[in-house]
Amino acid sequence: MMCLVASEYDIAFALNPNDPDVLFRICVNLWAIGRSQEAAAMADRMFRLNPHYPPWYNNAVDPYYATNQYDKVITLIRRTIGEVATWSQMVLTLSYAQLGRQPDLATAKAELLRRYPDFSLERFMSDFGPIPDQTMLAHYMDGARKAGLNDCATDDELKKYPKMTHLAVCDARHATN
Repeated sequence: MMCLVASEYDIAFALNPNDPDVLFRICVNLWAIGRSQEAAAMADRMFRLNPHYPPWYNNAVDPYYATNQYDKVITLIRRTIGEVATWSQMVLTLSYAQLGRQPDLATAKAELLRRYPDFSLERFMSDFGPIPDQTMLAHYMDGARKAGLNDCATDDELKKYPKMTHLAVCDARHATN
């Protein structure tokens, strides 16, 4: 995940408000700093401006997950040609969990665990990048729990991956166990 400071997103948008590729780069990051409504609006604009978009646009799922538009996440992932990105597979799994769609959740979760066998959201974000906004992080952790996945790393994971970046909320939880 590429995280710039918010002012850089604002400058990029001001300079290129009708460039769908710029909108993609902004919207796939803006949600993580607490600007999820704006990110979802940019994603919608991106798709309107480029209705024949490249396949990688289908990875713009986080703005929709962040704004509880789980059906849009599922629609984008289903449109993906070829293998779904691992991060998008995780968001798909969490979306099915949020919707309570158990059969679809089981299939998506099995694929996620096939790709990432020792899954915990904490370790996943250590490998793929953090979610700086704490409210948004809590939303993803909630989805992981609903999916029956670990939100925080297990003691075995902590031993197996000693260089893993830790989440403060998980460190606090480990300290009380």
